[in-house]
Amino acid sequence: MNRRVSGYLGMRHYRKGIRMKRTGRATLAVILGAILLLAACAKKTETTASPAAGGGSPAGEPAAAAASYAGVEYEFQGSDTLPAGTSQIELVNDGKEMHMIAMAKIDEGKTIDDVIAYLKTGKQKPPSWATQVKGGVPPVKPGATKTGKVPPLDAGTYVMLCFVTTKDGTPHALLGMVKQVTVA
Repeated sequence: MNRRVSGYLGMRHYRKGIRMKRTGRATLAVILGAILLLAACAKKTETTASPAAGGGSPAGEPAAAAASYAGVEYEFQGSDTLPAGTSQIELVNDGKEMHMIAMAKIDEGKTIDDVIAYLKTGKQKPPSWATQVKGGVPPVKPGATKTGKVPPLDAGTYVMLCFVTTKDGTPHALLGMVKQVTVA
C-alpha cells in the first residue's frame, strides 16, 4: 500500500478532475527530499508518554510547549487555539490511512476558505499571504502516534494540512483535511 506524500510546494494538483502531467524524476526528487527533510526535523514517538499527554520530558531538558491532534479521514480533531510558544505537535492517527501535519502561517484577514480555494487552483508556489512553518509531523501509520517539532509559534493564524494522497492521488487536504488554528 504505497502512499505518495507531497509538500506544500510539490503537491500533485488536479484541474477539473484531470491529473496534470507529471514532471518526472525532478518532481520525485523534490518530493522525496521534502519527506526526508520533514522526517529529519521531527522527533518520533511510538508511545503516548509525550509532554502533551502528561508524560513529561527527558531528564535535563525543559518541557516544550506541545499540542495533540487526532487524524481521521479526512480531518484533524483537536483544539482551535494554541498558546504562543508551542513547539511540538503530536499526531495520533485514529484513521485507516496514513496522515501527516504540515503547517503554514496565514496573514491577518485570510481564512481556511482562502487556503482551500488556493489549493484548488493547482498553483505550485505558495501564495504571498502564507508562510510555510518548518518541521511538522511526518506521515504516521494508522494506530500510531508521532510528535514533530516546529519553531516556537508566534501569535497569529495558522493552518494544518495533510498532503498524504489517496489511492487515486488526491491529497487529503483537498478532501477537507485542513484545520485553522489561532495561536495567542
